[in-house]
Amino acid sequence: MVSDRPARDSENWEISICNVLIRHRRVIGTVLDFSLVENANWDMLLELYLARCERRQVFAWSLCAAANAPYSTAHRKLRELADNGWILRHEDMKDRRRVEVELTAMGAAKLEAIVKQIADVGWPPRQHDQPPPGE
Repeated sequence: MVSDRPARDSENWEISICNVLIRHRRVIGTVLDFSLVENANWDMLLELYLARCERRQVFAWSLCAAANAPYSTAHRKLRELADNGWILRHEDMKDRRRVEVELTAMGAAKLEAIVKQIADVGWPPRQHDQPPPGE
């Protein structure tokens, strides 16, 4: 069976891996309940990395929704991520309710390292009906 996921050498492999990681988080949260496996920081970092790869803006309100946590928790986590150098927040001077959020260079580098290491472990993943290499 041929995988429909891009090979690592395609320009979309980072996006593909990130989308799979986000879908995994949603499945785990849905089955086990997000309150049991809450990880707002990871959910928001994944969303920010995906947005960076797709070259699109992310605003705090939508990022908080992606956190799979109460908005108060998500906002607190955003402050912590900013305080620890992972993200930058840019207030819209015309509408202070709008706050654009992006990864810092350090945050982007660390997320890129994770995605590359996942790719090195074995991307694209084998299909269930395919034997491991060498068998």
